[in-house]
Amino acid sequence: MDSGSLIAARLNINPLVAFSVTAGLVFLILCFWLFNKLFTKYRQTLEYAEKNKDRPSSKKDITAIARKASLTDEETLMLMEICERNKIPNIIFAIKDCDIIESWLLEHFKIISRIGNEITKKRLFSIRTKLLSIISKEIVLKNSRAIPLQTTLVFTPSQGIHHSFTIVNSNQEELWLELPPELTQDEKPEILSKVKFNFEYTNRTPYEMENRVIRYQKDKNNKDILICAQTDSITPLQKRSHQRLNLNIPCKFASVKTEVTSEGKKSKTEYKPGEKYYDGILAEVSGGGCKILTSLPIKPEQYLIVNGWLDGKADATAIGKIVRTTKNKKNEFSLHVKFVSIDDVTYNRINAAACGYSI
Repeated sequence: MDSGSLIAARLNINPLVAFSVTAGLVFLILCFWLFNKLFTKYRQTLEYAEKNKDRPSSKKDITAIARKASLTDEETLMLMEICERNKIPNIIFAIKDCDIIESWLLEHFKIISRIGNEITKKRLFSIRTKLLSIISKEIVLKNSRAIPLQTTLVFTPSQGIHHSFTIVNSNQEELWLELPPELTQDEKPEILSKVKFNFEYTNRTPYEMENRVIRYQKDKNNKDILICAQTDSITPLQKRSHQRLNLNIPCKFASVKTEVTSEGKKSKTEYKPGEKYYDGILAEVSGGGCKILTSLPIKPEQYLIVNGWLDGKADATAIGKIVRTTKNKKNEFSLHVKFVSIDDVTYNRINAAACGYSI
C-alpha cells in the first residue's frame, strides 16, 4: 500500500534501472583500465620512444629506468644528476644505445674524479653495469651475418688456451676469419668440423656461436684465413658483473690464512698473508677478481694475496679466494680468483682501466 511518503518513493528503485546503472559503471571502469593498460604498453614501444626521443627526460622516465635496472636510491639520485647535467633527451629511448650511455658516464666520471670521492666512483661503476644489463636483455642477436667486421672471436682449443680470430669479411653464406699467428697446426679446427667461438656484440653482450669450418685459404695480402659457414646457432651468455682487463704482466702472490672473530652477533674475517711470495703472470683482472698463471698446482678454496700492477699502471694489492684451478697443454695452471678484500681506490682504478676511462 502506497503511504504517499516522498522518502518511500525514492527508496522504491526499479531493479532494471539499478542493474543498468551498475553495469554502465563497471563497463566504464573496464574501458578505463583497458585503455590505461594499452597506453602504458604503447609507451614502452620503440614507436612511442621514436616519436618522443627528443623531449627532455622527466623524473618519471628516470625512475622507470632506475626501477627496471634495480638501482638503489643513491644510484637513482646519481642517474638523475647525470641526466640533468648532460641535458639527456628521453632516457627511455637513449638507454638503448651503449655508446650514448658510455659518453654520459665517462663525462660524469671525469667530474667526480676531480673531487676524488672513491665511494661515488664505485657507485658510478655499479650504475654502468646495471644499465648495460638492460640493453643485453632487449637486443638479441639471431644470426652471424649481423656481427660487424673486425669483431674478435675467441676460440678455445683446450682448457686454458685461448686464441683470438678477427672477422675480416662476411657475405650471405660465409664468414672470413683471420687466423692468429700463434695458432699451431694441431690446434686448427678440421675442415667440415664444427667450432665454437665466444665474442661480444656491439651492445657488449657476450655470445657463443657454433660454425662449420669450410676451408682455409690465403687472402690478397697473403694472410691465413679460416672460412666458416654463417650460422643462426647463437646463444647469449651470462654477462660478467665486472668489465675485464687483459694484462699478461708479471705479478707476485702469497698464501693467506684466515681468522674469524666474533663481535656479538657479527663475525669478522681477518686475512694474514704469508711471508713467502711466488712469481706468476697476471693474465686478466676485473673489479671482482683475476686470473693468475703459475707453474704451481694450487687447489681451489685457498686464499691468496696478489701484488702487481692490477690496473696495468700502478702497484696495488688485493686478497682473493681461488674458486677454480685449470691446467692447459703447456702445463700451466690458471688460478681463477674472486676478490674478497680490495680497497676502493684499487677497485675503481681497475674498473676505469677496463672500461677505457682515464683517471
